[in-house]
Amino acid sequence: LPTCASLYDKAVAVMAGEEGKKPSTSLMKAFQVGHFWHAYIQWIVVEKLGFATWDDVEVRGKTGWGEMDQRAAPTRVGASTQFFYKPYHWATGSADIAPCRIPVHGDYLVDIKTMGAHDYKQMGLPSWCAAKYEAQINIYMDWFDLEQAIILCVSKDSPHDFKEYNFERNQPLIDAIYGKWKLVGSCLEAGERPPEDYEVNLPLTGPKL
Repeated sequence: LPTCASLYDKAVAVMAGEEGKKPSTSLMKAFQVGHFWHAYIQWIVVEKLGFATWDDVEVRGKTGWGEMDQRAAPTRVGASTQFFYKPYHWATGSADIAPCRIPVHGDYLVDIKTMGAHDYKQMGLPSWCAAKYEAQINIYMDWFDLEQAIILCVSKDSPHDFKEYNFERNQPLIDAIYGKWKLVGSCLEAGERPPEDYEVNLPLTGPKL
């Protein structure tokens, strides 16, 4: 997971208009494979299993904190005054399926992750992404008020296997992530970079056994 200092540096670069490197052609092709599996699995869940509706697919969640700025927002008929959270005082994202209503077992958040064979064959989630994935799905569980989540892993290499990891909502982790984001937002407002060695403790638990 990125440190407070690295989050600060990334935000400063974005505000300065610095663009990141454009993805390579090979990486773009890998993205397309991931898009295919997401769309195919979502179609099966909605149209074949009936565990969700299309309104539950790629549904946007968001949250914000602190005071809000008032400014004009363009509309079709001119401009209207609206309130917006200050930069880096909000977060948003789209859940793959939320909720997925699985008979007998209840409502789940489902997050689909496509993987190369090397990562897929490891015991557990790959170490380079395990903490990131756990943090992500917990924030999504908070946004969509869910208590359970599934990370569905898809092997992009033949024979295209599937496996899943189940997680339960970890409220202390959610609170710690929000605390970290708020700290970085406050540092940006003050123009003070967090110390390089400072980090917020994130109480990760891993998947449910």
